[in-house]
Amino acid sequence: MDLFTEPLSYKRTLPLWLRYVDDTLTAVHKHEIDDFHEHFNRQNAGIQFTNKIEENGKIPFLDCLVTRDNNKLRTTIYRKPTHTDSLLDQSSYNPTSPKATTLRTLTRRVQLDCDSPDSITDEIKSLDNVFNKNNYSQDFIRHNICTTERQTGSSL
Repeated sequence: MDLFTEPLSYKRTLPLWLRYVDDTLTAVHKHEIDDFHEHFNRQNAGIQFTNKIEENGKIPFLDCLVTRDNNKLRTTIYRKPTHTDSLLDQSSYNPTSPKATTLRTLTRRVQLDCDSPDSITDEIKSLDNVFNKNNYSQDFIRHNICTTERQTGSSL
């Protein structure tokens, strides 16, 4: 069929379609993945989509790890395999504001991306270790983390 005469709509209902700029998370049945991918790549020759299929019920999307659990989606923080836990060391000769902003940003990310008390607790413990590795004092941490909507009684 000619590219310009083929209808642009996909003929099956998608149970999930999430998009942020040029990243999408879509749920399709396993046997339809190739057809769906080919359909999208036929829409515009100048735009070619790639796909990544979940592994063990998990797939990264943006900075979240999305896990399929009994037909529910769970989210937590995703770190690439090359992630090193390196931050600007607190003792470095740099302004304090970027260091404080880093702590606030990372703790706010936990509040936004983690959807369960257990994942929040795990991520806060992980951040506590990262902050300690980068020589942040407990006092600096306590004064510079994002504390709105804190959902656990952990050390951060």
